[in-house]
Amino acid sequence: MKTSDKILLYSASFALTAFVGTNLLHYAKYRAGDILDAKAINAQDYAPHALPGIHSIVLDGPMRATLYPSDHFAFELPLDAEGAFDYRQQGDTLLLFTRDRKVRNPHDNWNSFQDYTQVHIYFPRQAYIHIRNGFANLSNEEDRKEVSASFLLDSSQFWVGAYLPLADTVYAIEHFDSLRVSAINSNIIFNKQAHIAHLDLRLDDNSDAEDRFSTIDSAVYLVDSNTNLRIRGKNSKKIRFATIDH
Repeated sequence: MKTSDKILLYSASFALTAFVGTNLLHYAKYRAGDILDAKAINAQDYAPHALPGIHSIVLDGPMRATLYPSDHFAFELPLDAEGAFDYRQQGDTLLLFTRDRKVRNPHDNWNSFQDYTQVHIYFPRQAYIHIRNGFANLSNEEDRKEVSASFLLDSSQFWVGAYLPLADTVYAIEHFDSLRVSAINSNIIFNKQAHIAHLDLRLDDNSDAEDRFSTIDSAVYLVDSNTNLRIRGKNSKKIRFATIDH
């Protein structure tokens, strides 16, 4: 056998042995009841931060934020990328910045934002959240009650409902009582997980909004001549439209 063939054989054998050994270790932990749930896995990967008296949040720069309704304010930064963020408290406002990363067009496909560093934001009722040059997903997978918040989007993409491409037909309804969203050159997507009791939506300066089979009980849309809308039939009769005067 040639030397090169032997190297390939030994490398393949080593990789197979490592793979089998890792899986046997995981199986042994499973049999012993040593299983990590989602929260435990999250705790291994993210560093929690809590600041008192926060009611407003500014997310400035290319980041991929998941926003969770909560009874208190907190945020989590990835342990392997904490140095990519700066943050400070200014009165009742958290300012969270990213740096050294390319800003994407807010109207790009969602795959374009996968290289953004992910953060988790937990916010209380009536919070005000300003997102600039980023990507954010509003998720109420725990289906908390009385969820309401206001959002200002500036050159950002914003999804309502915890969309999962690989399980698009299996989902739980996420309820939102009241959402107020004002958008400047931004792209908003309402996924079918979302059930919004009332929505106030202002779309300005080339902003888009797409309804992906969400449920909206009532809404007011303020639009201008450059607004791009995609609305599903069941929601179209529940929306009142007005024109933005510039």
